[in-house]
Amino acid sequence: MQVVSQLCFENATAPSDDVMKHLLQLVIHKKENLKLNTTMILTRKMTIFETVVDTTPVFRSFLLQLLIRTK
Repeated sequence: MQVVSQLCFENATAPSDDVMKHLLQLVIHKKENLKLNTTMILTRKMTIFETVVDTTPVFRSFLLQLLIRTK
């Protein structure tokens, strides 16, 4: 988290739009429901283990807070 903070959000300046989009793609994704003709925006699982539930989404929250502060 410290690396992301220093490299992408140094001096409280917003990163480029491309970097912002990439960071958002790490946190959320779109899922289309063809039967209902809708698109849902969901958060991604941020764990390296398939059997573990991410009970404390610290990294997701951290990224979203940084993005909100800068835009």
